[in-house]
Amino acid sequence: MEARFGAFPYSSYSLLEADTYYGIESYSYTLLNRSISTRFPVHELVHTWFGGMAPCSYTKDTWNEGVTQYVDSVLFDGNRDGTLQGGLRTLDVAKPLSQMALPHLDGSATYFRGAFVMKALEAEIGLEAVLVGLKALAAMRRGLDTTWADLRPFFEEASGKDLAWFWRQWIENAAFPMLQIVEAQKVFRDGSWGTWVQVRQTGVPTPFRLRIEVTLSAGTKSTKKVVEMSKASELFRIDSDFEPTSASLNVMGYALARTGEAVPIRN
Repeated sequence: MEARFGAFPYSSYSLLEADTYYGIESYSYTLLNRSISTRFPVHELVHTWFGGMAPCSYTKDTWNEGVTQYVDSVLFDGNRDGTLQGGLRTLDVAKPLSQMALPHLDGSATYFRGAFVMKALEAEIGLEAVLVGLKALAAMRRGLDTTWADLRPFFEEASGKDLAWFWRQWIENAAFPMLQIVEAQKVFRDGSWGTWVQVRQTGVPTPFRLRIEVTLSAGTKSTKKVVEMSKASELFRIDSDFEPTSASLNVMGYALARTGEAVPIRN
């Protein structure tokens, strides 16, 4: 963990169990109810860097909860606890991440949506740039009250990309699109199948900039392709070595969006 986020600032770290209190992280120790003392210690330890060294005042937003949930549950534990699925369940929470000042309101959306957005950021700029940005954040914001807005320059520096649109779309906004396959048509040519899939996004004033995974299936066979979308309607081609019969969309870890049902592919 030190190699990724910087030197641990204390000589030791303690986990204390309580009979009645739920739990809280603090400097150099964590207090947890004994019923969850083996479930959350890594999450609380990660707060040493994100929420501790780079503080969160819990008066504007709770960026540190989303980042820590991402590090613990997604990065370290491979989403085994369903954190990313939890992020998609926050689509109806009409409050931006940048305004979630209390962590356990809104169904704890700040944890799950925040972690989902960090995974989407990873898809956009790459894992290495995310880690470089997080390490620089912990070092350069030490002792400074930090919000989601303060994170952006670190990831821009690490990736060399302008992320203003990403912050506006996923962090400062709370209205997300509906994605549907309008039509899917296949053609067999030169020994392989090519399928054209038309995707439409609705439900937002202007089209979002998105990464989505298009899947073609036939029985037990499938092929997937991640595409980028920035218009209200776009056409994508996916090639396969089998004749596909259905097409579907997957946004897990890519985009906070609703998706329609799989559709049959016509000739």
